[in-house]
Amino acid sequence: MKKQCLILIVIIFLLLCGCSPSEPTNLNPDTTPQEAQENTPSPTLDTMVDATTDEETPADYVYGQEAPGTKPQRFAPNIVTTENFEHSSPTISSNGNLMFWSRIEKPFTPDALHKIVYSVMEDDQWSEPQLASFSGTNIDDGPVFAGDDRLYFYSRGVDDTQYDIYYVDKADGAWSAPQRVADDINSEDTEGSPSFTDGGALVFTRHDKETEVTEILITQQVDGAYSTPEVIFSDEGSEIINVNPYINDTGDILLFGSVFRPDGLGACDLYVSFKSESGWCEPINLGNQINTRAN
Repeated sequence: MKKQCLILIVIIFLLLCGCSPSEPTNLNPDTTPQEAQENTPSPTLDTMVDATTDEETPADYVYGQEAPGTKPQRFAPNIVTTENFEHSSPTISSNGNLMFWSRIEKPFTPDALHKIVYSVMEDDQWSEPQLASFSGTNIDDGPVFAGDDRLYFYSRGVDDTQYDIYYVDKADGAWSAPQRVADDINSEDTEGSPSFTDGGALVFTRHDKETEVTEILITQQVDGAYSTPEVIFSDEGSEIINVNPYINDTGDILLFGSVFRPDGLGACDLYVSFKSESGWCEPINLGNQINTRAN
């Protein structure tokens, strides 16, 4: 599917070309999940890159431009990558013809609106961005497709401090007014950065306004309602802050940004974690081909 965040296209390529979590070895039936995790060799960026050596190269042309290979390139120059402040990764429909993302337009001010815009693929080129019909009056961020006829994002009012997760549906070629996701996801704290697997699992962040703890959570939809969210990563008890998770279609690769990690190269670096039978492995820095001294 083509719903992947395209600013991360080169990262997804590196990850999916033969990269998978290592399996636990020498385990017996009495081994606990914690012991299994401790005995599981963690993948490294070197092994990730080595695993791509003999794999097929990506298509020569993708999303209106040459495929980047292993060296990052600016995506959709002057359309997505502009002099404005692009404030989310783009999300693209399964047929590759419709793209949404959020941005802050110049001049940048503390009260500037975050707007969700869209572009259409026409003759192998992205059209000029247009404001989405459901955005433009609030602080809207992080749009993500969940099927081609539903789009999730997180939003707050101009005078509010708390984000919640919303969605819009498309019917007869038009998008609905935003609908707030139910209280089994949204709470009195701040929720944001939704991302979905093909099976319908939802990954998102929650920031506790009292403890200042930010968590990456996952939940499953069961009988029309979401299950109690489970913690994947939490920054409780540390200076680390984890943000903007993206989970792949099969739910076993998690990409996210992280601040203040000991192996960080810049203000906010991109990390990956793989899921195995023993759980999620320790986050791996994607290295200096991706991360820099900047965000």
